[in-house]
Amino acid sequence: MARFNALLQSLANAPNAYEGLFEAGRGLGMTPNLMMAERQRQALEAQTKQDQALMLQTINQAQSAAEQGDMNALNVHRQSLMDIYSRTSDKETQTMLLDSIAGINAVRPAAQSKSVSNTAQSIIKTEDAIKEMEKERESLKVSGDSGDLSGVFTAGQEQALQALKSRLNVMQQNSEAVAQAAEIRYQKRYEALKQENELFAQQETIARRALSAVKFDSSQYKELSARLRKQEFGDIVDQYEKDQYALMEAREKADKTRKSKEPLTPAERKKLEDYNFVPGGPDKIVRDKGILAKIEEKETVDKIRIASAENARVANAAILANVQATLETIAAEMDVPWNLFDDIYNKIEELDSVEIQEFADSLKRPSGEELSLPQIQAETIAFVKRKFPQLWKEATQTKSNLADEAALVDVLTADLLVGKGLAVRDENGAVDLSGVKEEDIRAARREVERRRSIVPTFENYVEGSIRSGLGSK
Repeated sequence: MARFNALLQSLANAPNAYEGLFEAGRGLGMTPNLMMAERQRQALEAQTKQDQALMLQTINQAQSAAEQGDMNALNVHRQSLMDIYSRTSDKETQTMLLDSIAGINAVRPAAQSKSVSNTAQSIIKTEDAIKEMEKERESLKVSGDSGDLSGVFTAGQEQALQALKSRLNVMQQNSEAVAQAAEIRYQKRYEALKQENELFAQQETIARRALSAVKFDSSQYKELSARLRKQEFGDIVDQYEKDQYALMEAREKADKTRKSKEPLTPAERKKLEDYNFVPGGPDKIVRDKGILAKIEEKETVDKIRIASAENARVANAAILANVQATLETIAAEMDVPWNLFDDIYNKIEELDSVEIQEFADSLKRPSGEELSLPQIQAETIAFVKRKFPQLWKEATQTKSNLADEAALVDVLTADLLVGKGLAVRDENGAVDLSGVKEEDIRAARREVERRRSIVPTFENYVEGSIRSGLGSK
């Protein structure tokens, strides 16, 4: 844009190349040839001024189009400058036009990038608008035995929805914009999840500190732990109590070791040596046992401290946000409920720091640069398949089961419409629904889904419903 600004400034200050010309001869008598030449000169001067004014206006418009990412307008303005260049014979104007065209060419990549970004944002807004309208239309439906509708979209609302879908189809022809829209959605969700994880991590830290501030197993502790469980910090309370019982057990064991007068076992001697203590003779048994007791207590405390430091949510808020955002994206693309992947996320959350770091490293190139969204999704799927093959199999099989269920509902809906006399089955067994009203199809589908929820198996449904009168008028 700096090039445009400099060019505009130069045009604003450019001297009139013809100003003052022939001024000396205007007061003199002229021959017809001279008078014709003067008129031609004046006409050329007027055309040049007009071209320069149009050029200045076009450059301003081109600059605005480039800033907005409007490639169509930018191309139109570029062509306008080329048209002016083709008809002008003024050298100074031609030079300015060439500079202007070069300036437009220079900003085209940035304008194209802006155009893609604009389209990506429009895709997101249009998708959100479609979801809201479909949600509103769905809310007008009433589920009941009759399957009637309490209301439907007006013709205008339906027309607006179809217009949005048509607009979305056009915008989705731009593969760059579609990819960028996915990136924007992912990044927005990732940032939200990261913030949630960080906030929850802080709350967990506060919860742990609160638990450690009261005597374990006291009435005050029991009241506090019950309140924390109600606030969804049950996992923290469970882990804290597990740690406390481990400490109690370690202290009991240490106390038993401390009171023991038995000779050191080979394992006990090795442990002392591992900690750079030289075991003594029988007269040093009390000292050595006391040292062993302290070592046993220290090891338990260290394990608890390390486990606390390795808490996945606390230490890896960003990584877990990446995982959840990716799994949510995959669930949406597979059109399956998120809760199918929730178990996988919980398992990843329970991984130790080494495994979490292994996953984090897989999401970066050797240079440390983050992967693209498709690469992150591919690496996440590969990691899940490798770590939790059974959970992944169950999630993907559910997708197939849902597809089978949807196909079955379609078949049973067609059967119901035939039974009600609203559709006809041809000699090949196919049912043509093109002549059936949309509200009748929706009502029949809801009836099928309602009865499927009561009699879920295909065999029972067919034998107990379709064959016994579901298809009656």
